[in-house]
Formats: sequence, structure tokens, C-alpha cells
Amino acid sequence: MEWPSPAFDAGLRVGDEVLFFGGKPIAEISRDKMIGLLMPKSAGPVTIEFFHLGKRKTVRLTPATYRSVLASVGRKWTADGPVPDDCVAD
Repeated sequence: MEWPSPAFDAGLRVGDEVLFFGGKPIAEISRDKMIGLLMPKSAGPVTIEFFHLGKRKTVRLTPATYRSVLASVGRKWTADGPVPDDCVAD
């Protein structure tokens, strides 16, 4: 199964060095804040600047939300969260 990856689609690869996230230097973003940025409650575009193979690149992408990922693999969503895998669909 392939999960959606806006970052991969935008050209980021393992080993790339992220410099700025949303216009803010990566060194100034706390771990807790970064987790929130990478797992947004609602999708909105963000700009990322990074080094890829020695070249500085800038991309604008919309992170995938947990809900959108589940929807892309056919999981239903309720007010309490995703429907369990073993639940019989109607």
C-alpha cells in the first residue's frame, strides 16, 4: 500500500536538509511545534526550503492530514475517529 506523500511528490528525498518550514528557520522550530506542523488538523499550503543534491530548492505543498490519508485508503471516519478495520461495512 502506498501512502500519500506531498513532500515526496514535491521533490524532497531522504537525506535532504530542510532549512525553512513555513518561512521559519528549522532550527527555531521546537520538536512539539514540528509535530503539529507535520500532522495538521486541517490542510493548508506551506512553503519548505531545502538542499537537495547540493542545490537549494523551494516548494509549496499542502501536507496530508490523517483524515485525508484514511479516506484515500477507504477507511470511514466517525465523530470518534476512524472505523476499526474489523468493523463490518454497511
